[in-house]
Amino acid sequence: GRPLPGVTILLKGSAVGVVSDVDGNFTLTVPEESGLTLVFSFVGMKTQEVVLSGQQVLHIVMLEDVSQMEEVIVTGYQEVKKEKMTGAVTTISSEKLSDRYPPNLIQNLEARVAGLSTYGGKPIIRGTGTLYGESAPLLVVDGLPVEGSIEDLNPYDIASVNVLKDAAASAIYGARAANGIIVVTTKKGTRDSKFQLDYTGYYGIQRSLKPERPLNALEYMELKNERQLNLGVKSLMFPKESFEPYWNGTKQSTDWTQELKENVPQTYHSISARGGTEKLDYYVGFGYNKENGLWKSGDLNYNHYNLRSNFSATIVKLLKVEALLNLMTDEKNSPYLSSDGVILAMYRQLPLNPYYANDNPDYPATIISNHPEVASYSDKSGYRKEQQRLAQTNLAVEWELPWVKGLKLRGMYSYDFTSNANKSFQKKYNTYNYDSATDTYIPVAVNSPSNVRKENYEYINSLLQLSVTYNKSFGDGHNLSGLFLYEESDRKGDNFWGSRDVSMDSLDHLFAGSSNNQQTNTNANADKLYHLAYKAIIGRVNYDY
Repeated sequence: GRPLPGVTILLKGSAVGVVSDVDGNFTLTVPEESGLTLVFSFVGMKTQEVVLSGQQVLHIVMLEDVSQMEEVIVTGYQEVKKEKMTGAVTTISSEKLSDRYPPNLIQNLEARVAGLSTYGGKPIIRGTGTLYGESAPLLVVDGLPVEGSIEDLNPYDIASVNVLKDAAASAIYGARAANGIIVVTTKKGTRDSKFQLDYTGYYGIQRSLKPERPLNALEYMELKNERQLNLGVKSLMFPKESFEPYWNGTKQSTDWTQELKENVPQTYHSISARGGTEKLDYYVGFGYNKENGLWKSGDLNYNHYNLRSNFSATIVKLLKVEALLNLMTDEKNSPYLSSDGVILAMYRQLPLNPYYANDNPDYPATIISNHPEVASYSDKSGYRKEQQRLAQTNLAVEWELPWVKGLKLRGMYSYDFTSNANKSFQKKYNTYNYDSATDTYIPVAVNSPSNVRKENYEYINSLLQLSVTYNKSFGDGHNLSGLFLYEESDRKGDNFWGSRDVSMDSLDHLFAGSSNNQQTNTNANADKLYHLAYKAIIGRVNYDY
């Protein structure tokens, strides 16, 4: 019967609303219509709807939402009920993670988690000022710290994401949690349930935020002349005679952004199957994502594939085995010159300069940088191909001791393998200057000589966990839980790259290159070449009343 301040009261279907005062009172003016509905909501309470039928005074009793308080939050190595959580944790359900199209996990988290931002396309929880500039949070998937990005996961395979933001919530992970933790729980099957097949598909058009239209030739010359006048220079940079060919159509202004597309297709497909029997449950999901880039050539694109299977079975009474598998592969294709480089080349050119030598499409004109048309086509200027392959395995055995109620023994072993294979081919091409006196096209070599480069990176992670957990409720609302865990991990990263100049563009392979200027080496950066191992003993005791 206590007053409740801060309750939100909204007229359903509108933006009209108020908030209750410190005494729980509110005043709201609504249209004199029958059938209007007021919606009452408050954190931790059940949302209520009241249909108005001429009442002037309402007495509303808010009821506690037990389902919210009973919600389980996955934190460091354990599950905790929301009502007993004291640390700063934000939970995002699977429905909220996949309710936007196209589904983007990082953007979705940034929009829904207070204090989470992005830097360089990666999630940041505690800012970018940490030691050595490393600000990425620890990523934990189904209880396992993993390498890689959360974007490697299929959004439709995720059951929930818990973001642990403060020291109280993430302390059990020690120094690894210095930048916070993102805990991901993937979907599982349900015992004694029917076979369920789900499909989600998306096809859309991305409209590029094309930069401002560049000046045409007439506008450019006019502004240059205005500048001369503003500087007090009496002579014009471009006299009237320079304008006349563009006025009468003898010359055409050059639009150097013509290789940009405004509308780019994107597609996403996800299909999953789940179910279970009395002693077995399963979930299998497959996801595919394809994105195209801005170039009309179609040579800028990205393909991503995910396959996940989660199986759990009861072998004998109180003995459960769990096997999890996640496979991912993706490929990014692009012309050799970066997208930024191509766009920069477009906007460095003057609208007076011809796109083609003598307006002949077979002869791209020589300009002060890479030619945008040639640079946006892989078959003309070369390409870059980045491939990633990832396999994550997890096998766990859990035994509930029959003679000690609430005591569980669990053993788990995980093996992850990631391989990145990158290849780039810088292809020599010609631009041309036209000599009208001899009616010849004079070639100028660009990106000479042709060069091929290959890079291979491998990362291997293994993790062993042995744990004992205990949960007991006794007396009048007393709850005791404990965890003792031994963990050891081994992580390795290695790489090698090599490059050679090639004289035959049709053979873009290292074996076909010249050994004269060949280069081979290893990337010695700390995140590329390493061997790290650790062993840890972890303990936690929780008591609540």
